Amino acid sequence: MVRFDKFINLDSRDLLRKSGGALVIKIVGTGLSLAFYMMVSRFLGKERAGEFFLSMTLTVILATLARWGLDNAVTRNAAAAQTSKQFGALSFILTYAGTFTAITSAIVTVLLAVTARPLALYAFHDPNLTRPLQLTAASILPLALYSIYFQFLQGLGKVRAAMLLNSFWPQVFMVLTAGIALKRFGVDGAVTAYTFGCVASVVVGYFYTRQSSEGPAFDKSLVRKALLKGCNSLFLASVSELLISWVPVVFVGIYGSLHQVAEFAVGQRLSNLLGFFFYAVNTTVSSKIASDFHLGRMDVVGRVIRHSAIIMTVGALPVFLAFTVFPKFVLHFFGDGFVTGASILIALSLGQMINVVTGPVASALVMCGKERVYSKIQLFSAVLACGLVLYGLHVNGAFGAAVGVAVAIAVKNLLCSFYVWTTLGVAPISFGFSLDEQLPGEQRIDAPGKRIVLVGYYGSNFGDLIMLKALLDVFREKRAAVSIFTYGAISPAVREIAGDFKLVALNQSSRIRSLWQFLSASIGARAVVWGGGTCFMDEGGEGGIKYFLPAMILGTSIHYFGIGVGNTKRLKTRLYLRLARLASKRIVVRDRESAGKLGGLSDAVRIAPDLCFALDRNGFAAKQTTPAKTLLVAYRSLNEYLSSEEAERVLSLFCDRLEELIEAEAYSSVQVMDTDADVDGGDSDLIFSRLIKHTTNVIRLNGASPLDKLNCIASASVVVTGRLHVGVFAAEAGVPFLIVNYSPKIETFARSAGAAGSLVSYSELNEPLLFVRRAQELRKQQVSLPGANKNEILLALEEMYAAF
Repeated sequence: MVRFDKFINLDSRDLLRKSGGALVIKIVGTGLSLAFYMMVSRFLGKERAGEFFLSMTLTVILATLARWGLDNAVTRNAAAAQTSKQFGALSFILTYAGTFTAITSAIVTVLLAVTARPLALYAFHDPNLTRPLQLTAASILPLALYSIYFQFLQGLGKVRAAMLLNSFWPQVFMVLTAGIALKRFGVDGAVTAYTFGCVASVVVGYFYTRQSSEGPAFDKSLVRKALLKGCNSLFLASVSELLISWVPVVFVGIYGSLHQVAEFAVGQRLSNLLGFFFYAVNTTVSSKIASDFHLGRMDVVGRVIRHSAIIMTVGALPVFLAFTVFPKFVLHFFGDGFVTGASILIALSLGQMINVVTGPVASALVMCGKERVYSKIQLFSAVLACGLVLYGLHVNGAFGAAVGVAVAIAVKNLLCSFYVWTTLGVAPISFGFSLDEQLPGEQRIDAPGKRIVLVGYYGSNFGDLIMLKALLDVFREKRAAVSIFTYGAISPAVREIAGDFKLVALNQSSRIRSLWQFLSASIGARAVVWGGGTCFMDEGGEGGIKYFLPAMILGTSIHYFGIGVGNTKRLKTRLYLRLARLASKRIVVRDRESAGKLGGLSDAVRIAPDLCFALDRNGFAAKQTTPAKTLLVAYRSLNEYLSSEEAERVLSLFCDRLEELIEAEAYSSVQVMDTDADVDGGDSDLIFSRLIKHTTNVIRLNGASPLDKLNCIASASVVVTGRLHVGVFAAEAGVPFLIVNYSPKIETFARSAGAAGSLVSYSELNEPLLFVRRAQELRKQQVSLPGANKNEILLALEEMYAAF
């Protein structure tokens, strides 16, 4: 028997549990609402039903304007007051918001009643609309007021009561009244039933909130200021939402016919059924998002948003398929005359489905104090909606208007998702549940079996390979399951380091296959980690961002560890850096220059010593104390950094200085080693051919494994190199070394290691006996590091692993 609780973590189960009751209420309430609309449509017919829907739409718009953005402000401030245990403030929040809304609603009611006839004659060209407009004006105040009660209950986390108030009681009273009123009064009866449902809900809302509103006020001036903060932005957002959701019906009424109004209104209300799960879950999570944001728990906020989106999508999918595959069958229940609106239902359903898939991103922006960002998004989307609806009406009637609404809804939610990501720093979309995410107050346990995806330039380069070994030593100790993805061909050397871990090349002939393999490994993994090396640079370093962004969307946390940042003059490189900074949970760099290019040090951007310092030296040869002396040469080709002529000149001077050193020190063995045969092989061959003329004890190490090379470095008497990580390991092993300073990262390393005397510049290579003097000076110094770098990098690795 399959146990689904294995696939859904505790947060998600809790979210489903709390949303379950709200969902049942929403389903029942929606059924009652549909019953009311079907009664109206079947009894009144298409044209008279259009009059009712148009009148009701105007009251919804005016009631929203009367609240002046206080509805969302009430939810946020009630949640914050309850989280802070400022219970005395709750009474003032509800009283102030209710009084303000009642006054503005009364004013709007009078205005609609007075202007009903001119609107009917000149705006909608139908004198029969006068009486329905006048009657529906009476519903504005109760509709606005019970919406305030609903938002207050939502802020308190009383989901069941809030959903009953918003999605059950109004519909019950409407249906009960409609059965009598429709037969006797027609359109006026439908309006009366609607108004009676709103009035009855205000009474119910009063009893629901009476106990919650008891208690002395806390600090009225502060509470009032907090409540009104952002109301202008929220009001602008509410107006914009009206332009997207309700004004299109008005435009259809002005520029179309009442038949089209009825088709559009029915299609809109049916498409709103996709919000079954959306509204139930959103009601549950809004106060939780506000509370967790108030407590600074952004990781919980992100997890709530992602899991909500998944639950909403799974719940809405069957309804979406019914509306898009069998639209005529669904519309038949409203009457045969409505079947012609099938294409309208399909278009509106597509827009609403995007709203569901993106989850509660709009609520997240508001609950987290980003109401100005949200209002700007809403305003842009509203202007877009109006333009597209008017154009769509001109081109293809009500169907064109429906397409315009769908596009505007999609744009709005995608923009909200983007700004949740960029302003709150949380990924808003995830296509999979994390199996065991940490809960608030829960202590993470480093149990064996953490799945990790490790990425890097792990080919034949010695430095990259020993960084890989340093990481894998830690992961093996933790018994983690690691999948290694490498740029470049999989060499025997990387196979030796990887051992039993899975090894995959990213540069396959099929990029789609590479992406598929990467994402398959990433699903369910604790983290995707770029492990070491300079991965962002103008010369072709994108830091794997094309792979990491899809993994981040799947819900996997992104980390960069032990990396460097090279030249960033190109716009594309800076864009990659920006994306990496936004997508990553943590970036650990090895120098301050790299941190500066990522925007400076922060909680997300940190500095740690080079990964090679973490390498476990157990099993490698200790520094020899016998009279035998060994010189190890590991050159770095400079063809990528200098012109070919200059690179040849520097190499020739390097050989001259080596020959002087060999003659002066009388080494018993000279070893010429490739750290990256593909890059350095030609230059190493030339060095070997020069040195063998001066001594017969020259050994060419062009096929040695990375572990053998480590042994060679550890057992050498002195090392002369141009490779960063050869110098790093020599310093850690206490071996005197000289290193050609071809890059800022070389100087940064040497100075941080207290080995500035090991640096050799290009210009210094002109000095005769340079290597001889430097080697003598180094022997007099204590070159062995005190272990601080090793301890620091090991601590950073422990912190990284614990953060997965």
